[in-house]
Amino acid sequence: MRVGAFRAAATLATALLLLGGAGCASGITSSVKKTVEEEFARTWGPKIASSVNPPGRDLFKDGVTALMSEFGRILPDRARVLGINVNGGTPETRRSGAGAVTTSSAIVKIDVQQVASPALVDEYLWSHQLGFRGPKGTRDLGTAPLSTRVFNLDDVDWSKLPQMGTAAVTASGVPDGAPTTVVVEKGLGVEGALVVQINVSSDRGDASVRFTPAGELIGKVGT
Repeated sequence: MRVGAFRAAATLATALLLLGGAGCASGITSSVKKTVEEEFARTWGPKIASSVNPPGRDLFKDGVTALMSEFGRILPDRARVLGINVNGGTPETRRSGAGAVTTSSAIVKIDVQQVASPALVDEYLWSHQLGFRGPKGTRDLGTAPLSTRVFNLDDVDWSKLPQMGTAAVTASGVPDGAPTTVVVEKGLGVEGALVVQINVSSDRGDASVRFTPAGELIGKVGT
């Protein structure tokens, strides 16, 4: 599972979430916010023009269908996907001199096999704060041949994500749990099969629940 790079991207998105109320009582200055944004742009490249309005700040409630359709337009023709990571987003409202400002850590990262050089992998990113970015070169940390682990972006029924999130909470058994992140890969406990894994968390515990790309429940990890 390629979690290291995703954590790095999520850290930047979370930093921007915390900076959403720059200049408010927290004492964070606009120059600090600008520095974080510049670092994000340096790492991921300039924003990719898109006519898609940002989805809701909680992807488990609002879904990502339009978002993934736009990724399909942005990714190179015939590109195959190696892995998808989704941080559903934590809406947070902060007070500032201009009033209430609501931000979100919602983020989607997609690893894609290069069409021209199939042994290489690129990353593409969408952040609720900063839009679409990429490509950025990355390492393939898998052990099986890359050609056996790729799939198509539309192999997953993204319209089912809100329902999968609700089902994951029930199946997880985590008290006060909420869906937080999603990993889509081949071979997550099911040899060679494409699996959607939703992670559920609360202050009382954590659990992972797996689904088929069509949204059918496979089961809780470890049971």
